[in-house]
Amino acid sequence: MERFFRMVQGGAVMNNQDWYKNCFYRVGVKALIRNSAGEILVVREKGLWGLPGGGWDWGETEHEALKRELFEEIALTSEFSERLFFAVPKWLETKKVWLLLLVYEATYDELEFSVGEHGDETKWIREADIDEYVYAGSDMLRALRSPAASIKSPTSKQPVFVTGNANKAKWFAAHIGRDIEHVKLDVDELQELDPKKLVEHKLRQAYQQIKRPVIVEDVTFSLEALDGQLPGPFIKFYVDTEAKQERFCRMVDGLDSRRACAKTTYGYFDGDTIKFFVGEVSGEVAQHPRMGGGFGFDSLFVVDDTGGKTASQLDDAAYEAYYMQLKPLGAVKQFLDDATPK
Repeated sequence: MERFFRMVQGGAVMNNQDWYKNCFYRVGVKALIRNSAGEILVVREKGLWGLPGGGWDWGETEHEALKRELFEEIALTSEFSERLFFAVPKWLETKKVWLLLLVYEATYDELEFSVGEHGDETKWIREADIDEYVYAGSDMLRALRSPAASIKSPTSKQPVFVTGNANKAKWFAAHIGRDIEHVKLDVDELQELDPKKLVEHKLRQAYQQIKRPVIVEDVTFSLEALDGQLPGPFIKFYVDTEAKQERFCRMVDGLDSRRACAKTTYGYFDGDTIKFFVGEVSGEVAQHPRMGGGFGFDSLFVVDDTGGKTASQLDDAAYEAYYMQLKPLGAVKQFLDDATPK
């Protein structure tokens, strides 16, 4: 199986070593095609319903195999791209061999199809009914309902905010003036001090998983005495408890300056275009944390021109002004309004 996955990832062709050889009798390629309502297309062939697709033949790439099979079963003429979504082995008892079934999520601009030469009938079904029509449907349904697959439609160009924090997503949506989907994804944290490099790394990983325009956020807090770089993105490890916040203040005692800069970098990526939006606020580290409202480093960050108050001590109006300077949401909103109308 490892050989097949390497072949799929590399876009190689099926060769004599793979085709009807070794422990697999057949490799099947199927397409998961949705409409704007999120329904899934199934086809009936020889009395059985299933996802459109068929065998991956010798000399074909997976895209060529999928394109040929979709034309034969549903007369698909639309251009499409695909990403491997699901793979499951199937034991064929009558032949005493294994079938490896590869399911691809197909993305298209306009869908044109009918009933192909090898198909008998097509119809759209609800996602919840997939187990009634498709082999390994219950497993596929669990995969469809995982966070990375919870996007409404693969054809949508609306962006997705990558966060597992529902409150952050709600606040973000309110300030950019539109509803926006959010999803928690497993992305690697790059060990890097440059916020734009960090954000770009997250963007590319997130886009690769869901093939939708994505927005990510990264917050840094840097000390002037440490070349304006550290602790940077690692600030979260210094302020997640009151005891750590106090220790951070004591650490700064030994530096030449208590000056600091808080910065938020938002990034947008649609597969072609990358945009960055940066907001920053200057201030200094307090002698001791001063608890109140706010989040993270707010209790130890004395914001400039606030009368010596930490961010957590600001009243609602002042805190909103501070937060809107730190979070460049006005620029994000303007870009989204221009690039992706509601």
